[in-house]
Amino acid sequence: MFSIFNKKKKAVKKTSKQSSSKQTSRQVKPSQNDPLISPQRQALIDQAMANTRKAKQELGEENIKRIAKALEEQESSIVEQCKRKIASMDEEKVADGVKSMLHDDKYR
Repeated sequence: MFSIFNKKKKAVKKTSKQSSSKQTSRQVKPSQNDPLISPQRQALIDQAMANTRKAKQELGEENIKRIAKALEEQESSIVEQCKRKIASMDEEKVADGVKSMLHDDKYR
């Protein structure tokens, strides 16, 4: 029963690592001469980029990494709490709940 959750957890971790690597390597700078971007939008983009640089400078790279690590640990601790709760539940009730979710259009 837990092998399903372990696989999902690994997949989530891989995805989060992939997305973080994409974020750092994907710093696309909009072209100043792009005809598809209006001057107002370009001004907003420039202001957002300046705000981001300022906040990053004020926080410092170490604090940003520490915050990211804390958020990742918090997320994984929630998963662990859910695993323990499911493990303590009646197996038939868990199976019935999973089966009903599979048949429910809300979860598709």
